[in-house]
Amino acid sequence: MIEFERRFLVNESTIDLVKRVAHLYYNISQGYVCADDNSIVRLRGSKRECGEVTWYITIKKDTGIKGKSFEFEYEVDDGQELFDTLDQKIEKTRYIVDMIGYPLQIEVDFFKGKCSGLVIEEVELENDPQSDWLTNNLPSWFGEEITGIKGYSNYSLCKKGLPK
Repeated sequence: MIEFERRFLVNESTIDLVKRVAHLYYNISQGYVCADDNSIVRLRGSKRECGEVTWYITIKKDTGIKGKSFEFEYEVDDGQELFDTLDQKIEKTRYIVDMIGYPLQIEVDFFKGKCSGLVIEEVELENDPQSDWLTNNLPSWFGEEITGIKGYSNYSLCKKGLPK
């Protein structure tokens, strides 16, 4: 499946606002099975407010605004066992914010551990016109665009920590 995605840093002055307007949040534990310059295979556990964990295996090819992404749900018990064997891991809390005036959701990730303090927002789009619309209607809390910058990829953050 083709995935359109744009990523931005969050302006620090609006972090509390993002948390207040979010309608959902959950904790993410993400580990990498394998990766190279153009593709990754990751295992992600999403823990909802109720405590339920859902595990997914995701294969991503190519990065930037447009890439390929395939995601499959994975058995809960086996998911934790596999996750425990992985060396490259990252933890974050994701807040979901609806974008008023357009049917887009913003995923705002608050990183933990060695990337603590980093806040990245991600907008998944359906096509190029939505991307164009977003360019002309960026919310005030959107900071610098980091789409396609390797140092801000989740895998790079996991492996190397915060970019310098």
